[in-house]
Amino acid sequence: MLDDNLNAKDYKDLVIEAGIGLIPYVGGSLQTLYFGAQNEKRFKRIESFYKQLSQKIGELESFELDSSNGEKVIGIIDTIHDEIEKARSHDKVVYFVNAYKNLLLSSENIKGLDMDELFVDILSEISKTEIEILANLFRLKQQVGTSLSGYDSTLVAGSMESLSNRGLVNKHLQRLQIGGLGGQEYKYSISYLGTSFCEYILH
Repeated sequence: MLDDNLNAKDYKDLVIEAGIGLIPYVGGSLQTLYFGAQNEKRFKRIESFYKQLSQKIGELESFELDSSNGEKVIGIIDTIHDEIEKARSHDKVVYFVNAYKNLLLSSENIKGLDMDELFVDILSEISKTEIEILANLFRLKQQVGTSLSGYDSTLVAGSMESLSNRGLVNKHLQRLQIGGLGGQEYKYSISYLGTSFCEYILH
């Protein structure tokens, strides 16, 4: 039950603050950075998210947060929080945990933060199915068509097109039929950007 003196937003903010404080090594510094640029979050998901993040960070060697790029870091954190609030897939929450961890590890590198921002934006926009298909390409490391075990070929074709438009997948023209039935036939492979993205969200 909420304290009578706290509204829902206040309570959410307290949960976020407590969650950030759980992060080993950098929790205190991150609290100082974050609480000037808050957004409303669903506190239960945020609370669960930070428990997972705390465990993940605790497995690392000690490191320090570089606050010189604080505004950029906070902007990316806000995007992650907004997405966690909306996330319906546990798998996607895990991907955001990995993204947050990698963001903290690259906080001292402004060029690295540009890539963090791109990857978090991509993760926010693509579906769980698209991530699964991309992860399959990442593991296979070879060209594939639209026949993937466990997926409808039409769904795979649409997902490949979406991933290709984002630069995560390369399209390889296999056949071009002029006139009559048929048309273009493609195979697909993961791109350099797609490989980097998978390494970012899967580890």
